[in-house]
Amino acid sequence: MIRNNPCDISRYVPDFVLKDQAFAENCGAQSAEHELLRQRIQDVLAQFYVDTATWGLDIWEDTLALPRGKDAFELRRARVKSKLKGTATTTTKVLEQIGAAFVACEKVSVLEQYADYFFKLQFTNATRGMVNCAEMVDRIEELKPAHLGFGLSVQQICAGPLIFGGAVYTHQHITVQPAAFNLPQATMLEYIGQAVMVTNHVTIGVGKS
Repeated sequence: MIRNNPCDISRYVPDFVLKDQAFAENCGAQSAEHELLRQRIQDVLAQFYVDTATWGLDIWEDTLALPRGKDAFELRRARVKSKLKGTATTTTKVLEQIGAAFVACEKVSVLEQYADYFFKLQFTNATRGMVNCAEMVDRIEELKPAHLGFGLSVQQICAGPLIFGGAVYTHQHITVQPAAFNLPQATMLEYIGQAVMVTNHVTIGVGKS
């Protein structure tokens, strides 16, 4: 097991030995080298797991015949996990695992509608958006039976009350046609016009559901 704490070999020698400056500096230098090796070993171990792999994603993609991507690690990991989970026979559980690879949520469910030859992939209480919706849809299209249609839905369950509020604004627009006045002093007809707008403001109170 690899330790998580930084290496310090001075913990393994008596305290009085560290009072010697040369010995203490030697312990410090060797501790730094041991720490570097520990970090490198941890980095290599991280590549064995898709959720922590970084540079090792190239190997995962080559193994699964996926194109090496230049996308963010999160999307590449989702792509690898989707491929791994999609190698078995397509079942509702496999489809749920595909959805979970692209969306972080409490639960992924497949809701089947047999009469309509349709199923819905429902995500309950998603904690973040989809990594790549288009790629997830392509993956599901690849795995599902060709005669079935499918859709996606997101369900958010709220523990507390929902408060709704709104306001309605109505108005009436009246146009007044210009009137002509023949003034004695004027050498031409002058027209005077005006527009009148009447508004009614209705306020809707806030209610609880």
